[in-house]
Amino acid sequence: MNRYLKKFSGTVVTVLVFMILLAAIFVYRLNKEEKTEEGFVEVKNERVFGDIDTNEIQSMMFWANGSEVGFEKKEDGWHILKEDVTNSADSFSVGGLLAGITSARVIKAFTSGDINPSDFGFDKPSYELLVITPQKEYYMQIGDESPVGTGRYLNDVSFERVLITDDSIVDAIRGKTVSDFRDRTVLDIDYEEVYRIGVRVADFVVYFDREDEAWFVEAEPDGGGLEERFVENMISPFTGLKVSEHIDEAPDDPGRYGLDSPVAEIEIYYGDRVVAVLFGDRKDEDSFYVKLDNGTAVYSVPKNLFKILPKSMEDIK
Repeated sequence: MNRYLKKFSGTVVTVLVFMILLAAIFVYRLNKEEKTEEGFVEVKNERVFGDIDTNEIQSMMFWANGSEVGFEKKEDGWHILKEDVTNSADSFSVGGLLAGITSARVIKAFTSGDINPSDFGFDKPSYELLVITPQKEYYMQIGDESPVGTGRYLNDVSFERVLITDDSIVDAIRGKTVSDFRDRTVLDIDYEEVYRIGVRVADFVVYFDREDEAWFVEAEPDGGGLEERFVENMISPFTGLKVSEHIDEAPDDPGRYGLDSPVAEIEIYYGDRVVAVLFGDRKDEDSFYVKLDNGTAVYSVPKNLFKILPKSMEDIK
């Protein structure tokens, strides 16, 4: 009997220590919950920004992890302001952000007593938000999650109140970068204006010309017209080029992306202008680095855009 007691005594001690630790953690969380939840009362059917409509919001500013990003609505849509640089914003992405802001709901409101900012994470807020309408300005700090997991602490500085809200605002901005809100459309060309297309992939080069609404290979003007569907399928992803990601606005060395010696390019002649999309190295298994010949910015695009370029005469229909 003693032999078995000695054998399992270590296990028993380990289990007891583990149970004591669990109890300590439970008591700590309980005390913290009582401390931070004291003075809060439940609120029903109230939104953080009241009855504000998305159309009323004229500008916004976010601070997170030492970074500052601004949004401003102009006549031609939303724009992003970052380090004195203004870029067009993607209307769909900004729409999701506006929806998250205006739909945020109050779960509880702090009604009495003084607060210690560190108890709620307001000494080092996860996010800060400024929303401006023609009538009001709303400045808020977003702190820690509430201990019971019901929501997140929000310091409504403009109206001097502390709330527990749902995660609508945080969900709309969590993990997002400036690139996520940028307008990804970098070319917007009317297909009907295109009259010539040039393609080069490695050593293979071919040009297509449009004459009397029919497309021909430049070297074979009498060889019969090309299928309209073939040309349109090849060129349409480029006339309305929408990139996957903004990589580098002004690279010091385009060679980092293989764009000093492009592996492929497609030239589009339209109206009295011509623009080329240059392909550099693969970014990863699913995408390539690209840039426009008349710009410096580097983007990434899906590999399918490279795949649809003809690599030989056998690919041309």
